[in-house]
Amino acid sequence: MPNLSLPYTKWPHLKGLTLADPHFHTPQPVEMLLGADILSHILLNNTITGPPGTPIAMNSVFGYLLLGKLTFNTNISTPLQVCYSSFDNDNLQRFWELESVPEKRSYTPDEELCESFFRRTHNRDLTGRYVVALPFKVNAPPLGESRQIAVARFHKLEYRLERNPQLKIDYHACLQEYIDLNHMELVDDKPSVGASYYIPHHCVIKPSSQTTRTRVVFDAGCRTTSGYSLNDVLFSGPKLHLDIVGVLLKFRVYRVAFCSDIKQMFRNILLRESDRDFQRILWRRSPEEPLRDYRLRTVTFGVNCSPYLALRTIRQLACDEGERFKLAAAVLLNNVFVDDVITGADSEAQALLLQQELIAICATAGFELRKWHSNSQAVLAAVQPSEFHGERCESVLFSEMEGDKGVNVLGLQWNPRADSFSFKVHVTSRDYTKRAILSEIAKIYDPLGLLSPVTLFAKHLIQLMWLANIGWDEPPPIDILNSWTNFTKELPLLASISFPRYIFNTDDLDSIQIHGFADASQVGYAACVYIRHVGKSGDCETHLIMAKTRVAPLRVCLTIPRLELMAALLLSKLIEKVNNVYGDKIRSGHIVAWSDSSVVLAWLRSSPHEWKTFVSNRVSEISTRVPANCWRHVPSADNPADAASRGLLPAALVKSDLWYHGPAWLQQSSDSWPIQKTIVNTSEEKRNNKEHLDSDIGFCRVAISCASAYIAAYGASARAPCVCNRVWDSSLNLDYVQLVPLKRRL
Repeated sequence: MPNLSLPYTKWPHLKGLTLADPHFHTPQPVEMLLGADILSHILLNNTITGPPGTPIAMNSVFGYLLLGKLTFNTNISTPLQVCYSSFDNDNLQRFWELESVPEKRSYTPDEELCESFFRRTHNRDLTGRYVVALPFKVNAPPLGESRQIAVARFHKLEYRLERNPQLKIDYHACLQEYIDLNHMELVDDKPSVGASYYIPHHCVIKPSSQTTRTRVVFDAGCRTTSGYSLNDVLFSGPKLHLDIVGVLLKFRVYRVAFCSDIKQMFRNILLRESDRDFQRILWRRSPEEPLRDYRLRTVTFGVNCSPYLALRTIRQLACDEGERFKLAAAVLLNNVFVDDVITGADSEAQALLLQQELIAICATAGFELRKWHSNSQAVLAAVQPSEFHGERCESVLFSEMEGDKGVNVLGLQWNPRADSFSFKVHVTSRDYTKRAILSEIAKIYDPLGLLSPVTLFAKHLIQLMWLANIGWDEPPPIDILNSWTNFTKELPLLASISFPRYIFNTDDLDSIQIHGFADASQVGYAACVYIRHVGKSGDCETHLIMAKTRVAPLRVCLTIPRLELMAALLLSKLIEKVNNVYGDKIRSGHIVAWSDSSVVLAWLRSSPHEWKTFVSNRVSEISTRVPANCWRHVPSADNPADAASRGLLPAALVKSDLWYHGPAWLQQSSDSWPIQKTIVNTSEEKRNNKEHLDSDIGFCRVAISCASAYIAAYGASARAPCVCNRVWDSSLNLDYVQLVPLKRRL
């Protein structure tokens, strides 16, 4: 905003325009700030440029916005700039999202409308395939002309393809496959503007893909001349993705496990005839041919409602065919993440039956399962031989598996032969800037938190870089750089760590227990959950199920006891999550939560109303998930969450048996567990100790007051430095501050 009046001279190129701020040249208070994240929603397609030294006018929903540097004959030269800077890194966003504990949420009104629209409009054709409709918003704005934009985008794509012959061959093969499978059809008519939409498309190369290295990506977010895109006028629908943590936790229950994926799930769901003109594309095989119109007949990648339509169709399939295929229907509802089917059974016979049901139920709707992997040779052998000997051999027979060959299961490396999870993390960038370091840290993918001590170390580095206040492309301070260098050198050691997939090695439910540990430090706080079961021979086994960490907030007023309380809250959420997944295997009363903080245990064993708001709210929330009688005290040296709350380098984690299996006494009878301290819990004791239990801040305030009084009393003659001692008076049942000159104390 200008800090002085600008000599506005009515520039000719702005004559007759309706300005968003007609008084832009006069200094005024800012009435509202609009975030740059909505900039694309308010800008329209018209921009007017004038002679040098004058602003450009950008059309918007509010009127024309002026932007640029103004040049006058006077000494005044006032630049007006709009700056938008962001760190656009999907991996980093996913890294932080994985560290959260997912919670259920209700549908919004728009999501309810979308759901009811699907129920009214979906149907099945004569072959059993599902036919769905695009969920247009109520009173959606009209779409403008989009073909010319699609033509311009196609010419840019064609120019790129002509310069890369192999890419051209692969790209045209992808689109030809659309035609061969009847997923796309040629159309000769020209639809009316507003009743159609042309989707620009481009190619993406994914070298790691086993099936399709070159993929066609459709951009339904491209705006038309009206300023709106197809995605703008469609409901995106509720998010139906299952919680990836829940799917992986269930995967560790089955003695016989297998996974597969639904081939071309989106493209095997048809779009109703009246909506297909909104999925038109332009294509030709060479520049010598005329540019032709095609339209996509199926649910399409790039349209914002496609994920919802695909997953909702899978759920509908489970409901429609549930009577005939009960086992498979339950899997489709509870064990499918996007197009990956992750499931298993307690025996090979049950796994084979489930496998055949899954193949049959998917076939009724035109879906095909592929890429089979299992820890059972019988399950793999039961798949049709063509699955293994076709042109695209995607599954591997058990006898042909390499000993260390891993399969990607929702981002985790699963070795079916060893039946264990492992990790492979490599640093590819040699740049030592804030941007490069964050990008590399974001590649650590650990949804179950099995590497939590290492990830907390990485997250603490991120926090330190933020505190250092350095730019994105600047190197961090030398101490952070040294820590990062040591961290990257040891990252390959994570490949030597493995965790067993199957953790329920017993059928006796009375012998299965859940044990959780919580801890906090100045660096962060953490929680980890273990399963403990006793076999028929009396041998006890413990396995890490999952863990989560948080870096400590930067607010200095958050004391260690309060951080310990937040760790206990995090643990209660993890235990609730695990108990929801394994509820049929965990009996009531077989949950034990451990903390090494006597203060937290005292809080939890008292009524929440006795404490201040911060403590009271969290005690109430913890108690609703894990009752107070489930909490026990653990010595700090035996607390596995201690490593996760402080962070470890990979080399230290490799040697930490405490992290993998919990304390040694956990694998013994309960008689060997730590003897619990007696914590007085009377109302009088709570009143007297209330401030003592949460008094770190109060102690500091009293110490400052004492020091101020000392200085006021002795002034400049107070040369001897003093310290504040905290003294407990057992007769009065309280503590107080004692100011002691340092010389006397020595």
